[in-house]
Amino acid sequence: MTADEAEAWSRIRFHLENQVGFWFALVVGDDPRPRARLREQAEHWCREEGKPFFVHAPWPHELVRLAAKLTGSAEPGIHWIRADGPDGFIEQWDGAASQLFLAMNERREAYRKRLDGGVIVEGRESLKRLLRDLAPDLFSIRAFIAEPGASAETRMPMVPEWRTPERSLVESFALGPDPDRELERAARLEGVTTPDAKRARRRALLAAARGLLAARRTEEAERCVHAFLREQVGDASQDPDEVALNAMHGFIAWVRGDLSLSLRRLDEALRALRVMGDSAPKLILLREVLNVRGEVLVARGDLHSAEASFREQLDALHALAKVDRADQEALLRMSVVRRRIAAIVVTRGDHTAAEQMLHESLGIVEQRASENPTEARWRVELMECHRELSRVLMARGDLARAREACGAALEIAQQFAEEDEGERWAVVLCKLLTALSAIAIAEGDFAAALEWARRNTASALHLLTEHAEDASLGWKIAFGYGEQALALFGQGNLHAAAAALLSAWSHARGLPFSLSETAAPRLLIDLHLEVGLQWLTPGSDAQVAGETRDAPRSEATRRARQAAGFLKRAIWLGDRCIAVAPHDLDIRTLVDKAYKFLAMALTLQGKRRRARQVRRRRRKLRRHRRRSPLSTSI
Repeated sequence: MTADEAEAWSRIRFHLENQVGFWFALVVGDDPRPRARLREQAEHWCREEGKPFFVHAPWPHELVRLAAKLTGSAEPGIHWIRADGPDGFIEQWDGAASQLFLAMNERREAYRKRLDGGVIVEGRESLKRLLRDLAPDLFSIRAFIAEPGASAETRMPMVPEWRTPERSLVESFALGPDPDRELERAARLEGVTTPDAKRARRRALLAAARGLLAARRTEEAERCVHAFLREQVGDASQDPDEVALNAMHGFIAWVRGDLSLSLRRLDEALRALRVMGDSAPKLILLREVLNVRGEVLVARGDLHSAEASFREQLDALHALAKVDRADQEALLRMSVVRRRIAAIVVTRGDHTAAEQMLHESLGIVEQRASENPTEARWRVELMECHRELSRVLMARGDLARAREACGAALEIAQQFAEEDEGERWAVVLCKLLTALSAIAIAEGDFAAALEWARRNTASALHLLTEHAEDASLGWKIAFGYGEQALALFGQGNLHAAAAALLSAWSHARGLPFSLSETAAPRLLIDLHLEVGLQWLTPGSDAQVAGETRDAPRSEATRRARQAAGFLKRAIWLGDRCIAVAPHDLDIRTLVDKAYKFLAMALTLQGKRRRARQVRRRRRKLRRHRRRSPLSTSI
């Protein structure tokens, strides 16, 4: 424990021991780890002393509700509120904390009368300024502000946060390793001195580190990296202390998100490894350094250098396969690296080269999968190759072959789902069904697209019953209903499309918006706009049976009212997308169109004053957009 942490803990403990009635405090710091240690200490102390301790870890949009909850049915005791975390961006948390402090400032007297205990709000350094500026009365009655450590270095991303990352460079949840299972495997192999056992233990440690990182268990991931490198050093024929140290620091910096430090350390390790001999331990370490370096470069937006790093990793894997012919892992990793290179090549439009790279992987993997039918890893890689190939073929416009490749991937995933009924493979099935629905829509086969979309939605709904707290599943359901609406719209069945779109809206309206979930909102905005236009356009397929262009005014008003409802929902979704992705001009353009046609719909309803207000709002947004030109989304 550092001196700052010790001082912060002494303040917290003093008030835990001595305060009576309501009291309020802050625990602030840009580094979340000291804050977490203080929270755990406070909870442990309260448990030992028999005092109630409650940790509230809401989503950003749920934070303000706690202000009212604490004045009502809140139980006596310590209420620790986390106003920071991985479920939102810094700007989202600051906005949510502002609303929380404003609401708490209004209820401070109610807290004094009704709440028996302390309220501690944990978050970043900016909470001090927000509390002082927005809630001066609450600021004046604070018990203390604890700062457990110096501000962590602010790491600005090298590319905009809204940029879509390379999908194939991030292991999906479903196909990622189970960290706990890999840790158990590594523990069983500890102390076994045979070469195969050592190699298997190193592989288990690396797999556990990747799984822990995906699960945001960063401290455990760091310990796995330490253990892997200690074993790697012990097996090296040369003295690799400095090399291992740089590699270890590079890996850990990558885990923590410090891309600049990670790249600097990995480059130092790489320079030393390139002049060492071609021993198996050296090549394994070189492989891992190049792998992490490639991912760091992708995260920084330097795809050209990332491709070069992955190609060098491929050369190292070829050399490793020659040195240690018994290591089947090297052959499997070759296929993974080829897929990563193909994903980068696609970004510059060279679909032919990407397809050739994937066919090379398919040739190797299909052979190994047939020779080793009981080894799941080859079947998983075969599925991934088919899935990646379907994306490339769809981008080229070869829809028939794309459907065939995606169908092959779906067949393998269904086999795994039958063998293992856990939700891991249900997530994969959702992704593949989404892809097949998109291919069918591109082909104009709306009946098939509707069937795939319905299966996708049913799978996501089943998952939601098991994990009701997972917001990403809510977006999958909304996206599935959106795909159904798109297919029905393509069939000309506007009323059924509108019903499916309303189902999508009912699931999306209560979900948090984030940069990682923009596909579903974008689809829903576009569909709401299109359906609204269909209701608004005379003589379109939106007309009911027997309706003519000379329909009575009441019917025209009804149609305009229907259109206005869809256009308002398009604007609502668009405004929330723009709040988290302000640089996305595609969404801004859709919202601008929605405002334009909403004014027309209101005019047709006779609501001319409201229509003028909408037009003024649209002009104001267009002026703001011209004054602040933004880049288009990538």
